[in-house]
Amino acid sequence: MYEKMGYPERAPEFYNTYAQYCKQDQSIYKSASMAVLYTQEGKTKQAIEQLRIFSQQKNYQYWIVLFFELDPLISPLKEHPEFQSLMQQIKDRFWEKHAALKKSLEAKGLI
Repeated sequence: MYEKMGYPERAPEFYNTYAQYCKQDQSIYKSASMAVLYTQEGKTKQAIEQLRIFSQQKNYQYWIVLFFELDPLISPLKEHPEFQSLMQQIKDRFWEKHAALKKSLEAKGLI
């Protein structure tokens, strides 16, 4: 992205910083971040594998769904035959957790 914004000299610094972040990340979002990193490195097979790993996570925020659908950095993955099914799994898992949480809060009279 730095290249497209007219800062090609800063691009390697940004990518290196992001790569370090991904490798050190201990959150449930690590595999999602690694999918982006691998996509940018042109490693589609590894990116899809990381997306597959992320699709098994639980309790993530909805922004991750939006991120994968809208972020131009992920665009190259959209051509992969597994991308849409993995995205559907991620969406389904989010909405299942959302429904369970809503039911729990309703049972407790909190909503």
